[in-house]
Amino acid sequence: NTNFEGCAPLEVTLEDNSTSITDVTSWEWQVIAGTNEYLSNEQNPTFIIADTGVYDVTLIISNTLECADTVTFEGLIQVGIPPEVNFEADPTETCIEVPIQFTDLTPGDVDEWFWDFGNGDFSSDPNPEYFYSDTGYYDISLIVINNGCVSSISFDDYIHVMSPVASFNAINYCEDPDLRSFVNTAIDADSVFWDFGVLTSNTDTTSETNPDFYFPGPGIYTVSQTVFNSETGCDHTTSTDVAITHPQALFDVTPNMGCAPLTVTMIDQSIDAVAWQWSSTNGNV
Repeated sequence: NTNFEGCAPLEVTLEDNSTSITDVTSWEWQVIAGTNEYLSNEQNPTFIIADTGVYDVTLIISNTLECADTVTFEGLIQVGIPPEVNFEADPTETCIEVPIQFTDLTPGDVDEWFWDFGNGDFSSDPNPEYFYSDTGYYDISLIVINNGCVSSISFDDYIHVMSPVASFNAINYCEDPDLRSFVNTAIDADSVFWDFGVLTSNTDTTSETNPDFYFPGPGIYTVSQTVFNSETGCDHTTSTDVAITHPQALFDVTPNMGCAPLTVTMIDQSIDAVAWQWSSTNGNV
């Protein structure tokens, strides 16, 4: 039971795998999809199926004892016609992370879709929405399938995604834990706007290229950078969480006295610690 599928006319050979305690003497094959019917009395017939459709295959056998048996495989054969594939996208020239609507314009029946967005990403939706995370020109291809019959089309450099691209790094200082220096690594940006995510402040923004900023104290702050390009008319925003901590080393010892040799447990009680290094004056820790 192996499915057959492809474009009309489709050549299909059916193989009899019947078993019987006596010899099989007759075979009756029926290949039927609606009003389309193909018949044969050969043991292993070959059909040239010119009509599209999804075909059920029935085999009736009888043996020398005039015993008969019937088996049917539904949808065993799928025959289609090559779709006249076509599609469109809106917009075709756009900015980073702006959604693009892809629409299949293929007429007639389509069972499956396979979109290739030209950057290693794919979709099997009929009409996907997609956005790009990098600039450049992208080739778009669409493969459609009708009853196993495949057709495809490709448009070179169909999508143009324009700059700028927001990007930045943050530098922290152990001796000044509330201070962060922000390094602008944006691509092809004319100007930049920063929001440092201090919800209780209206002075936590700047248009400096590489700003320094003092945060009001420990917490998690969502810092966003928006960059602009006057030539393309595009802007792009990226965000990251900045953690401000004031680490304090604290610990307890239990027990803290006793007879030698004394085994003690060091219990960390530090605040905002992510790494630990223990030491003692005699080097036994």
